[in-house]
Amino acid sequence: KANHVQFYVRIPKIQAGTANQGFDLYFGNPGAGNAQTTNRIWDDSYLIVLHLAGDIKDAAGHGATARKEGYVIQNGWTAGLIMSDSFPWVTFERSHKGDLVINPAATQAVGPSLTFVCRFRPTQKASMSLCSGTGFNFGIQGTQAICRIGDSSVTLEGVKIGQWQCGIFSYNATTGMCMICLGKDGFVTTPLAPIPLKATDLRIGREISN
Repeated sequence: KANHVQFYVRIPKIQAGTANQGFDLYFGNPGAGNAQTTNRIWDDSYLIVLHLAGDIKDAAGHGATARKEGYVIQNGWTAGLIMSDSFPWVTFERSHKGDLVINPAATQAVGPSLTFVCRFRPTQKASMSLCSGTGFNFGIQGTQAICRIGDSSVTLEGVKIGQWQCGIFSYNATTGMCMICLGKDGFVTTPLAPIPLKATDLRIGREISN
């Protein structure tokens, strides 16, 4: 888009409790070459990175692919449609089931831990999976974020209906530690009984219910 740019930068370290941290950005040199290094930003620890900029292409470049299954609306860049924000997004309509399926060959490398990061905006109080696989489910339930591992679950109050939020869900099958973070709106970490992580059926946006 005109007059718009997005940078994805890998910060080696952020010092806890230290204010005014940042990095330098140099621009305005028309003779500068392309110095992007995708594999240094999204290293081998990233299975798939979806920017959803009108497509579902993987930005990490490690061979993972995603495909639409069921009812999924690809909105792409939609300026001003939601409040004053302008960014790419996909919609999982509440009365239909639809998801993005990650190719099984890529998910074989997942384990023993998995972290899922996304921006989401529920339009009403409902239950929806954000990321799920065999034996686990990261999602929202009303105003709670929820992480289900087998028969156990961890919840975090703080989901805001009608607002965009950043969600981070993480589970370590070796230690049993489960973590949910809703940006500045909340954080919880709880140990569960360690259960082997099976991500052979890895989906984004599965099992939507009213």
